[in-house]
Amino acid sequence: MLFCPNSIPLREDRWFIANVILKNCEVIVAEDDSGIVSFLSLQGEEVRLLYTRPDRIGEGAGTQLIEAAKKSGVGALELWCFQANARARRFYEARGFFAIRFTDGEENEEKTPDIRYRWGTWRGPLTVALGGWPVCIQGGLWRVCATSTSVCPRRSQVTEANAPSHEPVAANTT
Repeated sequence: MLFCPNSIPLREDRWFIANVILKNCEVIVAEDDSGIVSFLSLQGEEVRLLYTRPDRIGEGAGTQLIEAAKKSGVGALELWCFQANARARRFYEARGFFAIRFTDGEENEEKTPDIRYRWGTWRGPLTVALGGWPVCIQGGLWRVCATSTSVCPRRSQVTEANAPSHEPVAANTT
């Protein structure tokens, strides 16, 4: 099942691709004998779009495009993903992206809760929220900045039972 919160008319989609994406982004395309299989649009460090034909999902084209973007010389990549799109979230997380921001969707066109993902390095501490608890990322570690938490960032073992009061907990990121 594909995830599509609000259907945008095809005419608007085509206008956006022609007048925004193709004019402002580098577009990387995966194709075979049947035509375009997948494409990724990159604007600096921002992945604006990653699309794979529904009949070709799971065959590796999206992964190849993400890997090409990683090797393009940028130090990091960022993108937005809808919170409810579990398949896309698993895809990005399996390729090394991590959540840096969760929103209620009020600021996006679809008014649908979303997540800001990042791949690559970051400078200095970065504070995000996971499950409503603030989390600081510093030196490659998640530090849960809460007196108790039930979040489990990147499959670490931070739980209410082992979170000390008033002290950050370093959680393994692997």
